[in-house]
Amino acid sequence: MSESEKYFVFMFPAKSEIRDLLNLAVFILNPREKWPAHITVAGPFRRRPSARAQAKFKSSAFSLGAWNFFSEGRSTVYLKAGVPNIRKYWSKPDFIGNPVPHISIYNGKDLDTAKKIFHKIEPLRLIFGFNIEGIEIVRSSSQRQFDLRSSVNLEVMPGLQGMKLDDAAALSIEDRIDFAAEALAKCKPSPPLQQDLPFKF
Repeated sequence: MSESEKYFVFMFPAKSEIRDLLNLAVFILNPREKWPAHITVAGPFRRRPSARAQAKFKSSAFSLGAWNFFSEGRSTVYLKAGVPNIRKYWSKPDFIGNPVPHISIYNGKDLDTAKKIFHKIEPLRLIFGFNIEGIEIVRSSSQRQFDLRSSVNLEVMPGLQGMKLDDAAALSIEDRIDFAAEALAKCKPSPPLQQDLPFKF
């Protein structure tokens, strides 16, 4: 195994319109991103984790609004995620403190862009539920740029329908932020969820 090769354990949203909207937001904000929307629950590891981690897994999950890692010097904007019994699966050697399960919406190198994204989507109060189906072990060296691209469905956003991925990627960052915010806002249920959330703010 090469020095840069690492293993992670991901939870992916189940096939749904919400998954399409999350993938669209991730792509439109950073067309160079490779992984579809996911929650990383374990890793990085130098050795492949037990295959038991890939056992059938179904769970509900919740978005708990937009957050960021700016104070840690990272240009990352994410949706905090609540997953029941997450501690059973959580194992991140490089993360100190309580688990912070999340879906990264933007994980780039431009802090100014990250701040623009956060200030656009944080007021949306993105609290919504979705399903998780399956836990998958992934290898960093197998990460390919078309993994996310093959998962993006522009047809879920009226303003992008009929457009090619490269044309959408070439839009101005302001337009792309607006489309991402619109996509994420469509995830928000109406009326709001009327059930207790497994995690609190």
